[in-house]
Amino acid sequence: MKESFFLTTGLDISLYLTYLLLVVSVAAMLFFLGWGIMANFRKSKGLLVGISVLISCVLVGYLTASPELSTIAVRLKETPTSVRWIGAGLFTFYCVFFGTFAAIVFTLVFSAFKNKK
Repeated sequence: MKESFFLTTGLDISLYLTYLLLVVSVAAMLFFLGWGIMANFRKSKGLLVGISVLISCVLVGYLTASPELSTIAVRLKETPTSVRWIGAGLFTFYCVFFGTFAAIVFTLVFSAFKNKK
């Protein structure tokens, strides 16, 4: 069955509009993030520390990830760079997950000892 010209063209146009909206949204987010940091720099120090910890976690994950391809990665036609980025993503996810879990446990324990006083 031959697809209609309008169906494929409309799909192409909608995909390009979606990409455009994504780029505009990310640009607006970065603009307002920068604006907020510049307006209240003292209040933004915690945010900057958190972002730097996350970036360093991604960097450590990328540097420690192995570029060796497994048989499944070869079958899926993955490159060594993409395998390293997958490893970095997994490492970052584990850091964020366990960091959040540790923060919840620390908050519960700290509040329990604080209420006993």
